Amino acid sequence: MSENATPKKSRLLFVLIGLLAVMGIVYFALPKSWFEIPDETKQPKAPDPNARIQQTADSKDFKEHLQAGMALAAQGKIPEAEERLKTAARLAPEASIVHHNIGVFYLNTNQPDKADSAFQRELEISPGYGPAHYSRGLTLQARKRYAEAALQMELATQLSPDFPDPYLALATQLSGKRPVETIQKMVDTYLRLGGNNKGMAYYDLSLAYKTVKNYAPAVKYGEMALKEDGNSYLFLRNMGQLYSYTDRTAEADTLLRKALTLTKDPSPVYIEIGMNAQKANKLDDAVAAMKKSLELSPQTGNVHLYLWRIYQRQGNKALAAKEEEAFRTWQKAEIAELTRRQKAAGTHPQPPQNPTHP
Repeated sequence: MSENATPKKSRLLFVLIGLLAVMGIVYFALPKSWFEIPDETKQPKAPDPNARIQQTADSKDFKEHLQAGMALAAQGKIPEAEERLKTAARLAPEASIVHHNIGVFYLNTNQPDKADSAFQRELEISPGYGPAHYSRGLTLQARKRYAEAALQMELATQLSPDFPDPYLALATQLSGKRPVETIQKMVDTYLRLGGNNKGMAYYDLSLAYKTVKNYAPAVKYGEMALKEDGNSYLFLRNMGQLYSYTDRTAEADTLLRKALTLTKDPSPVYIEIGMNAQKANKLDDAVAAMKKSLELSPQTGNVHLYLWRIYQRQGNKALAAKEEEAFRTWQKAEIAELTRRQKAAGTHPQPPQNPTHP
């Protein structure tokens, strides 16, 4: 393969890493404010919540237990909160607000199966309620059932066209998979309806334009997202990638290194720092970043491929050969594991492709 082809393959791998990272992410975490308060409890008085919890332990009013459960959840007292919410459901099994709040509680505590059951019960009591379909969509997203989630979100937009959140959820899930014009329309609708998560809306647009390599609007919307939240891992990493693609390598390095401090898995970000350094012809820095990535995630054997290429550029034949061997060993193991899984699943194994050459 020619020297001119090498940067193109590296760039393609860089793009794929970014997209895979984004795809693996559930973009919406429900805040505790998503609990719905019964109308009768929306009073200007604000008694001590702990005293109220104690006073209502034996109450027969479901609203009292609902309120107490929400307060306990806000304090992180999860078992106690769950018990109070269940009590509210026993006292008022036909009150849709109870099942809504139970669903929110289970989503917030990473129990999407239970959350979905609660939202389905809410829909049995209040059929056609768009926000409940949106909530079901969130539970399906959390379980990585994305096609079903999209259907629920689309149903929510049809049943409650003035409810903004499903439009953003769809834009987030489908950005990079649907035409840019479709994502633009979803985001525009979300903002027109008063959606307040502008950072994520701009990020979705940036990602959509980045996917089709239209970098001018991708940078514009990415910078707008970062202006909304300068400490968002997603926004920082996105702009680090975009600055690298557009040859603003110094700015890319700054943002990617800031993103490192905001993630539990910095390994893929180190890969991107290495690729950016390689693009800036800072090969020693590129090697250091790739080695750090491999140290953090030894199973990510494709890093050996990147090191192989860098060492070749440096003229270090011995280290290049060592990394080539490591990469091929890893690749053979990956092919063997894929073949094993295909056989176990009863599918016909695909013939292994030739290793990628630098």
